[in-house]
Amino acid sequence: MNGRKIESALYELLNGVPIIFGTDTVNGIGCLYDDLDTIEKIFTLKKREKDKPMILLCSDYDMVKRYFVLSEYEQRIMKEYMPGKLTIIAESKRQMNKYTEKNGKTGFRIPGRESLMELIKKLDKPLASTSINQSGKDVILSRNEMKNKYSGLFIFNNLSMKKVSSTIIEIDGNKIKYIRNGAVKIRRFNGKNKSV
Repeated sequence: MNGRKIESALYELLNGVPIIFGTDTVNGIGCLYDDLDTIEKIFTLKKREKDKPMILLCSDYDMVKRYFVLSEYEQRIMKEYMPGKLTIIAESKRQMNKYTEKNGKTGFRIPGRESLMELIKKLDKPLASTSINQSGKDVILSRNEMKNKYSGLFIFNNLSMKKVSSTIIEIDGNKIKYIRNGAVKIRRFNGKNKSV
């Protein structure tokens, strides 16, 4: 990843400006997870309902462990499917905010995109993230369309051409509840979980 690209993204984020980025699923928009003013800007830009929390993008397992309380089973699932296209809703270890937490839980994933993982690692804190498309609208794939809809926002890396979002699950004991069907499917066989 071009160092100047990362420095530019860091500058925007640290100065309260959301950035656009490609992931291993759909394209996203995000900011520092604890920057409430910028999170509010994203909700306004997307016309997103305030009761739909954003998820956190983490750089690696160590960052996840700093921000979340995970059961042994949740850790097993995380290590099998992350980095990748799975989001897990889990108990927050640190105080979150109303835009990233609901009922004491927050969704997180480690995206399978090296450039994004590197940026988050340099920030040393998660990004609050959501898809770039406006709520209820089609996924945006075109850089020109993004520039028209989100004029002035920095586009960090190569954009994704994928239209399928991450799968979102919540784990209760050893039971998996699907909150959103997406790019990953987990099923049980012989008493163990396996992707299909």
